Amino acid sequence: IKEINLRNKAQLTLSIAVSNDGETQKEKYMSVQEAMDIVLGRGGDQAVIKTKDKSVFYGGKSKAVEKKTKVKSRLIGHALREIVLESKNIYIMGHKYPDMDAMGSAVGIYDICKACNKQANIVLDNSNDSIDEFVKRLKENEYYSDIFISKDDAIKNCTKDTLVIVVDTHRPSFTECPELTMISDKVVVIDHHRRGVEFINDTVLLFHETYVSSTCEMVTELVQYMEDDVKINKLTAEGLMAGICLDTKNFAFKTGVRTFEAASYLKKKGADTIEVKKLFNSTLIDFVTKAEIIQSAKVIDEKICLAYSKAEVSNINIIVAQAADELLNIKDVEASFVLGKTKSGTIFVSARSLGSINVHVLMEKLGGGGHIDIAGAQIEDTSLEEGYNKVLDIINKKSA
Repeated sequence: IKEINLRNKAQLTLSIAVSNDGETQKEKYMSVQEAMDIVLGRGGDQAVIKTKDKSVFYGGKSKAVEKKTKVKSRLIGHALREIVLESKNIYIMGHKYPDMDAMGSAVGIYDICKACNKQANIVLDNSNDSIDEFVKRLKENEYYSDIFISKDDAIKNCTKDTLVIVVDTHRPSFTECPELTMISDKVVVIDHHRRGVEFINDTVLLFHETYVSSTCEMVTELVQYMEDDVKINKLTAEGLMAGICLDTKNFAFKTGVRTFEAASYLKKKGADTIEVKKLFNSTLIDFVTKAEIIQSAKVIDEKICLAYSKAEVSNINIIVAQAADELLNIKDVEASFVLGKTKSGTIFVSARSLGSINVHVLMEKLGGGGHIDIAGAQIEDTSLEEGYNKVLDIINKKSA
């Protein structure tokens, strides 16, 4: 299959889906079709065996290939505009513990709604260190007055006709407010993560592309291809640029031609790269914590780094992610895994790879996910030592 050379340079993938989930032949057929959709949403080149209780995946080391055509973005842009125009109540939300990709893309959608003369709200109960500076800037700017709404108020005001736009995740349990996806009959999903078994079904519009660098890149393309010229605010452009910078690690990972085109468009709209950089500035305590993590690093099989942080700080999820990025700078290291525990007891695991090791598949074993080269997981009700041993066990099984 891999040796077949097509003139249009399309990359062929070979996938197999097997299922015995269902009572009748028709139910089993529907189940296996659903399993195949999941496989293709994960990049293809893999097999899945689906039973009533779970789906097991094998293979899947191919990266999703960037598509040159922007036809889909244009079609989705037009469709989203129509849905926004016919909606009275609009709520936008990302995933729990939102990062700059989730918050930047949410604010981008907010500007699209505003351009359509529609009031929208971003559902956010608590900010965190990764978005604090950006949220502070939003609250100080009159353009974004009353942009945020609490989960309780959103649930109270949500009806079947409320438009709920989910960005940067496709898993209902991972959203800021899962209840909204159950109340509303009008859910839109915009996401770039490799598809997991859990998925928001019955969407009125689905924009799910795994080859894209970030959700912010997808939203930037939607802004460009809306029917009317959507004028986005300078701060919105900086939020979108920050999301792209975060998920591409400053244009190093998953960066395609279209990523630079989106960044170029945002620069034209006034995004200041110095202001974007300031959104990621860390404190001295964070810097020292990161140094301690790097010092704790253990190298397995001369190519995998495993490290942890004993410091219980509120923004440990950001610190472990940054430390995991840093560890990839070590010569011959192909993947890194870093653990850290928050004050509330949640363990965050950040996994990074240069592409030869599929960290998405490994993080799925801990209930997480992401991409081949950038993934993560959250472990509840576990000590740091137990969490560390779980990750070590997964790495050893992979290496065996």
